[in-house]
Amino acid sequence: MGQVFRARDTKLHRDVALKILPDSFAGDADRRQRFEREARTLAALNHPGIAQIYGTVETAGHEALVMEFVPGHTLSEVIRDSAVRTGVGLPIPDAIRIAAQIAEALEVAHEAGIVHRDLKPANIKIRDDGAVKVLDFGLARASDPAAANPAVSPSMETMQSPAMTQAGVILGTAGYMSPEQATGRPADKRSDIWAFGAVVWEMLTGRQLFGGATVTEVIAAVIKDTPDFKALPANTPPGMRRLLERCLERDPRLRLRDIGEARIALARADDPREAIPPPRARSAARMLVLALGALGIAAAAGVAGWMIKPGAAVAPVRRFDLPKAIAESSLFAFAPDGERIAYVKDGRLYVHALASGVAADLGAVSLSGRTLFWSPDSQTIGFAAESAIRTIPAAGGTPFVVGKIPGPGQMLTGLWLPDDTIVFSVWRDSIYRVRAAGGTPELHVPLDPAKEVDAHFLTMAPGNRLVLGVHVRGEDDAQRLDIVENGRRTPLSSDMDMWFQRFVAPNHLLFIRRLTNPGVWIAPFEDGALDLTRAAIVQPGATDFDAARDGTLLVRFAARNRRNLVWVTRSGQTTPVPGPALEMTNTSFELAPEGGRVLMSTVGP
Repeated sequence: MGQVFRARDTKLHRDVALKILPDSFAGDADRRQRFEREARTLAALNHPGIAQIYGTVETAGHEALVMEFVPGHTLSEVIRDSAVRTGVGLPIPDAIRIAAQIAEALEVAHEAGIVHRDLKPANIKIRDDGAVKVLDFGLARASDPAAANPAVSPSMETMQSPAMTQAGVILGTAGYMSPEQATGRPADKRSDIWAFGAVVWEMLTGRQLFGGATVTEVIAAVIKDTPDFKALPANTPPGMRRLLERCLERDPRLRLRDIGEARIALARADDPREAIPPPRARSAARMLVLALGALGIAAAAGVAGWMIKPGAAVAPVRRFDLPKAIAESSLFAFAPDGERIAYVKDGRLYVHALASGVAADLGAVSLSGRTLFWSPDSQTIGFAAESAIRTIPAAGGTPFVVGKIPGPGQMLTGLWLPDDTIVFSVWRDSIYRVRAAGGTPELHVPLDPAKEVDAHFLTMAPGNRLVLGVHVRGEDDAQRLDIVENGRRTPLSSDMDMWFQRFVAPNHLLFIRRLTNPGVWIAPFEDGALDLTRAAIVQPGATDFDAARDGTLLVRFAARNRRNLVWVTRSGQTTPVPGPALEMTNTSFELAPEGGRVLMSTVGP
């Protein structure tokens, strides 16, 4: 991007760095514009971690930037020296200290709306006192697309292109480009975050993230290869390892969203519990995740604690709100590994990654069922659309038609079993089974049409035993639980107020109660029996939930309306009841003892 000389400011008696356009580019209008843009960019940034600009000079047809001279060594030299001496990268404390300073400098640039686009060890100076300086904003641009042309395309490190303003021309240095940069797409601050991850990787390992004999080979590796996190030193703190995984996420939509989060994570890198939560969101209908652990249930505030068995360790409760879109979704399902949430909103299927807080749009779906379900390995999602069972990779792709849904064609619930078959219940019909690889569904568990309507819920009990939540005929809002073992059905519970059951390790059942003490409940399941006498409430007020294998809960709370009470006469005349509006989930009414009036609730302000 220019030739840099060490020079002497004879007026202020200080050393400076003088950056000059070579003669071969002095007449290139695009290069001159980029040169001027670098000056304006540096003038807009004022931070100890970014080399300052003192001004510009022009003499004998040459334009030069006068910048702060930073003594010391480049980070690439520091890494190389460490690798020669020790065979590995920098000591962990040094890497954390340097990475934190880089992150802080990048944060200042990003907050000013500036993307570096060429972050690499050669553009980072380490002063003798340990201070870090980020240099060379020659490829930087405003992050606002309206502020600059995102297709401006300077060269790679060893390549020059005369078509500097053509879209799709590669921008940056090959070994530190993000996958989107390597394919010629516009780079935003998430590309800087990828490059930051690549720099930290190199500090820890002593080698570049992706290598190759030629620039083309390096670019090919950036586009198609996955970072080998096993190459990180064994003593890499868990928080730092997790940070790198998030920075080096290939899909920019799933990548760490803000470099400020990296700065915070690095400050706590030695804490093994450190995690970067997704953004908080507030809504009337809200959802949260409760990490309750596999061995015990920790009490929420105001709720009595309960443990599965005496002496079991109680895991800490970890809570955070999820985006409004999930809270307002028509369907949602928690992946068995607890890492992602599939949900349907406005006719489209999304997958929300808890680690990044980003939702990937998997496309439109025309649902013919009321369920989403995951494969046991958490890699594929099942759903019903257009009267057929379909599956789609959680990473995105083309839906696969597993088989046609029998009967009315509306699926109530589905369950993907470890043997790679899917069992599902059909509205006003029985329970069927089909191979996930495709085939014709076969009757699996028949229901008695004289006594049973259909199966609202399916779950798998310990020992791979199927449990059915059967809708009882003659009861509009009631069901019982049956367990299927060796082809035989036996009652598990006759409690009519148990909804949406999930077995979680090691041997307990989670379920919803709607009538008495509404919320998520838990009960032990031992020796094939469910002991409801030892049931305890886990999350009061919750109206819906799903659970990962380890017992982590995804909980939804229904929106509550504030309602006013009014008297309504037989003639339809209403009279307000004095007092404030009350929070109620349903429209309620009660007939007055004299029979002439009804007390009703109506939606209030």
